[in-house]
Amino acid sequence: MAPSSMTGFGSITVRRVDTTYTMELRTLNSRYKDVRVKTAVGDGALEYALRTALDKGFSRGRLDLSLEARSLGGGADSLSEELDALTARFPGQTPGLTDLLLLRITRSMERGEPRGLDDDTRRALLDALDGLMETVRSTRAAEGAVMTSEMERLLTAMTDRTGEIEARAAGEGDRFRERFNTKLAHLVSSDMDRIALEREVALLIERADINEELARLRGHLASFGELLAKDGPAGRNMEFLCQEILRETNTIGSKTQDLTISTLGVAMKNDVERLRELSANME
Repeated sequence: MAPSSMTGFGSITVRRVDTTYTMELRTLNSRYKDVRVKTAVGDGALEYALRTALDKGFSRGRLDLSLEARSLGGGADSLSEELDALTARFPGQTPGLTDLLLLRITRSMERGEPRGLDDDTRRALLDALDGLMETVRSTRAAEGAVMTSEMERLLTAMTDRTGEIEARAAGEGDRFRERFNTKLAHLVSSDMDRIALEREVALLIERADINEELARLRGHLASFGELLAKDGPAGRNMEFLCQEILRETNTIGSKTQDLTISTLGVAMKNDVERLRELSANME
């Protein structure tokens, strides 16, 4: 199973007696975990329980949960019944248009007024949230699988380019010495200290050596591949490895004198940037 994306969405509806509750959960990429709960039921205990469940259910990303309540009553039949009740309560008075409008306004205000929930309704909503989180996890896992496939492709391309750089770097010292000697041949007098010259050339070759950077680069690429094969959150570790891969690639580019290696390094940096963008959206 591949790591999951941080992007997901799900909604669920719960019916309780005369009220329908609708929950929607959206998750977005974020460097840290950011839980936001918005309810229209005015129940602090429920809001706390929802926030706690979300905090335990996800390890990273922005989590936006909304809960809305809609009364199943308040239709034409209900209004007619209440008008009849008013007529019976006040004999001799016939309700008119004004009474009807006032009744509608009063009912609207009553429906919008926050009120606490009973324990059974809270439990039903929390159970619904469990199912909703499972749905969102499924969507995040599906997107994560697609992203993992793309990351594996990039990793393979970067590993191949690293091999090409290693093969090219194997003879870079000899090519550097040959170029150096050719350019200075017409400037070097017969009595010049050839040993000192060779010493300087050897020092320059040592400074331009990229074998250590290549070894670390291969290690970082292998570690990234291991993260892709593991279950659970890995996004932060992926982002860290992207920084290290980019650092080694930049060092190789700054030290080499070979055009082919420089070109391969530029392509590597493009791949690392794409890999970093994908890692930023992994849980």
